Amino acid sequence: MSHIEWIIEESIERGFGNSWWVATTHDTADIAYRRTKQRLNGFIQQRGKLKRVGEPIPFKSNETRRIIWVGGAAIWFKTAEKPDNLFGEDVHTLVGDEITRWKEGAWTACYTTLSATGGRAKLIGNVKGSKNWAFKIARKAQSKKLKDWAYHKLTADDAIEGGVMDPDVLAQAEQDLPQEVFLELYFAQATDDGGNPFGMKFIEEIMVDGPSDRPAVVYGVDLAKKQDWTWIIGLDETGTQTTSVRFQKKPWREVAKIVGKICGDVPTLVDSTGVGDAVLEMIQEFCLDAEGFIFSGGINGSKQKLMEGLAVDIQRGGIKIFDERLKSELQTIEYTVKRTGTTYEAPEGETDDGVMSLGMAAKHLRDRPRYEYGYRSLNEPTKKGKR
Repeated sequence: MSHIEWIIEESIERGFGNSWWVATTHDTADIAYRRTKQRLNGFIQQRGKLKRVGEPIPFKSNETRRIIWVGGAAIWFKTAEKPDNLFGEDVHTLVGDEITRWKEGAWTACYTTLSATGGRAKLIGNVKGSKNWAFKIARKAQSKKLKDWAYHKLTADDAIEGGVMDPDVLAQAEQDLPQEVFLELYFAQATDDGGNPFGMKFIEEIMVDGPSDRPAVVYGVDLAKKQDWTWIIGLDETGTQTTSVRFQKKPWREVAKIVGKICGDVPTLVDSTGVGDAVLEMIQEFCLDAEGFIFSGGINGSKQKLMEGLAVDIQRGGIKIFDERLKSELQTIEYTVKRTGTTYEAPEGETDDGVMSLGMAAKHLRDRPRYEYGYRSLNEPTKKGKR
């Protein structure tokens, strides 16, 4: 209903041109079409009943083609079933309905219709796994990698707080539905799709409200290459994130000074792949306990081992993080099955800078002498009965 309100307001204010509501199928488009007419007549549906919310707004409609003319603009109700049918028009305002069930080609077509006008879109829908294009673009928006995009999530808790859902209905749904389906539909938590090596459930479980108030005992630093990010992540003695600093496009000397200022004399593992020893030596001028880490690929490479160690840490609760951008990156990592074996990788077009930084910090935490911090890693057996 909020998006019906938005598309009506945008159309009336503009007073000309086309607005599109694009749904998955004919039937779902028809739901939006009927409810838009109800709203223009002054009513909305609330728990199966029509509720008066305002005065009627004059409109005309074409039942056959599902078009509504209001304030001089046309609102079309279309489907995403055949992406080729969505090319060609100029569109100023677009709502994508249940986008997680669209083919990516439908979004590509809709995007082109908005390009000529500089139009705006709102993309909505339930979570449906983590392998679809909509989940991936939502992660980019969530981590602020896309200019002029915003990300919002509403769950059943918000619906209950807003008075549009009965808590008893939620409790019944939890009993009746499989757990992964319940979490997707009511709490917007993606199932793994067999694709995320860390486990979506475990990623959710390691989130905390803010950085640790304890000092960092290790840092991991992934250095930028081309369009990537330099990302500095610190962990305290319990494996809880203390620091998350991310930046781009700075000279190596300045990068070294920033790393030194943040990490100081705390043990730090630095990605020295590609950039060689020169940048590491610069960092070591300012960071007294920095060591290099070289990534190698393949199923037996150092990068894969780093990912595997991080997966164990996450699944055993040995790591806690607060940064939503880092959470988003963890969620995008996928299994890639090759002839020689399985590797963990970011999908094409995605970055893994934060994941690598976290992986290096976690490795450094596991590898440092346990008694230095007076505790033992969750991933190591107790030595001589000590912690």
